[in-house]
Amino acid sequence: MNNSIATLRSMLNRLRETLFKGLFRARFRYDVFISYSHRDAKKYAANLKQQLGNLDFSCFIDEEESPPGSSLDPTLAKALKKSAVLVLLATDRALTRPYIVSEFEKFASTERTIVPINILGALTNNDEAALSRAPWKVITERKLVWIDETDDAFAKQNPSPQIADGIDKLFKYTRRNTRVRTEIVGTAMLVLLAALGAGFVIKGQAKEVSKQANLAEAESMAPGVTPAFADAADLMVDVLTPTGEALAIDDPAPCFPTLLLLDLTGRCSFISW
Repeated sequence: MNNSIATLRSMLNRLRETLFKGLFRARFRYDVFISYSHRDAKKYAANLKQQLGNLDFSCFIDEEESPPGSSLDPTLAKALKKSAVLVLLATDRALTRPYIVSEFEKFASTERTIVPINILGALTNNDEAALSRAPWKVITERKLVWIDETDDAFAKQNPSPQIADGIDKLFKYTRRNTRVRTEIVGTAMLVLLAALGAGFVIKGQAKEVSKQANLAEAESMAPGVTPAFADAADLMVDVLTPTGEALAIDDPAPCFPTLLLLDLTGRCSFISW
């Protein structure tokens, strides 16, 4: 019994994870957007993309979909919008490039995860002077976690193992938080829909109870007599006039001031006042 429950729970968890990955991929085309300076980190960025690809990450680097060194054109803007995480290869040159500043500012406005890679101490040199300037001061203001790259690894333009591993851990943390928020919102919506549905059911039941109460009250006021004007707009009855002639009535208004009553035998009579 316990094994069956454990198996079922495992299946449900896998299904939930699969569904969430599908929703996540529908929202974000890229897992990672790599922002870097082409002059000093082009090969490093390409190797990092390959390492992340081996971990099943989809990555965007601008050399593939826009001319290297270009400003923030619509292609880059769209890629940023469709990326879940921004990885900043923070070299001294990168921190001064206008297009990298634009990429960072635009992505920072989304409140999504940013992973700075501190290369050759660009972020920490001179008592972290770079982190006191806009837009890089966002890193300290939001207490972002950066990853230090070794000088030797960057000289070889080959990211050290802790870089891809650190990005992987931070990405999974980000995706887990996104999943939790999605599940909370989804649960809240289901509760709201259930409440609305219950409201409609209760309203319908209350209306029916009111209708039955009105009918009971009408019957108690005139036992054995059915009011002829309950809903005369859609009623067609044949009655006998005092002279014995048949008269078809579909609107009680012409009978005024004569009251039409039906006795227990179904015979109609007129009472004038």
